[in-house]
Amino acid sequence: MKNHNLVFTILTTVFVVYFFESCSKSRPANPDTGYATHEVYIAGTYQDDTTYTERAAYWKNGVMTLVGGVNSNATGICVVGSDVYVTGDTYGYGSRMSRTYVGNVWKNGVNIPLASAYPGNNTTMPGNGSNNICGSNGDIYIAGSDNNHATVWKNGIPKTLDTSSRISSGFSVFVSGSDVYVSGCISEYTSCCYIYRATLWKNGVPVSLGQANSIATSVFVNGSDVYVGGYDDANPTGSSGHFNAATFWKNGTPIQLDNVNPSQVNSIYVDGTNVYAVGGNTLWENGKAFNLNQGAGTFCMAVVAKNGEIFMAGSAPLSIPYNTNYNSVAYWHNGSVFGMPLYGYGSALFVK
Repeated sequence: MKNHNLVFTILTTVFVVYFFESCSKSRPANPDTGYATHEVYIAGTYQDDTTYTERAAYWKNGVMTLVGGVNSNATGICVVGSDVYVTGDTYGYGSRMSRTYVGNVWKNGVNIPLASAYPGNNTTMPGNGSNNICGSNGDIYIAGSDNNHATVWKNGIPKTLDTSSRISSGFSVFVSGSDVYVSGCISEYTSCCYIYRATLWKNGVPVSLGQANSIATSVFVNGSDVYVGGYDDANPTGSSGHFNAATFWKNGTPIQLDNVNPSQVNSIYVDGTNVYAVGGNTLWENGKAFNLNQGAGTFCMAVVAKNGEIFMAGSAPLSIPYNTNYNSVAYWHNGSVFGMPLYGYGSALFVK
């Protein structure tokens, strides 16, 4: 039985964060989808407001393709040539805390089983950012968790990153040359409590990043610089209460983006000398915050930047009529938001 409490805890944190409005400026809007010059792929979840079910899906330039059956979610996407790879999971019925999750990879809509280093147990890909799957030199890498152990799969074959008895998970993977980077977290007991510690693995070797309770949701490598996004504890001593603050680490050095509201970075991307990070209702560009201005409940999960163009995906209350139970899949391009005519949310992004 897969213990999915780690994923539930992180997702709960994510959704709580989104109800805080940032005191930041708005980024100028440009009403262009970018579809004329790019192929924009968004992986996420379609929510049926009649049957109250979820299905893993992806959108190519706004057109949806369902890849999973009932009770499935999509968490990552990668396009290699003409092949579209989507990661996610399927789950059984029951409360979220007691569900059994099984990891999935869909190649062009066909489910490809993932091997487990722990036969008889379940795998999951709880990726929070835009790159828990990537392709490099014909190989496909996936970050996730196998029987509560942080794991990276290469072409479907698992490599366990943490073999201890602690709960751990990989969230994001990036391949640069022959180096494989995975960001995630490892649980540990401290003098005060049980926490998760943001962790980066390079070629299987872990480096702890966080000061206290922390998560590393996204990794991006630009030349010799390694960027990791997530959250860190803005008050690690706990003298006035612990506080999750949106943070990214550059070569291991933390840079806090918001220590006023509970917040986190869900995805980080580097375009030239510009560093972009997203989380909740906020885009940070080189540390400067821009409010997405779509109202309470808006959340952005993924960002990609190409030659100054900024693409983002998530969810926002854009549907007409608005359903108080569900948001619309949301896509942003250069400051303008475009809502899909469907309920659901975008979790990952790939732009060609």
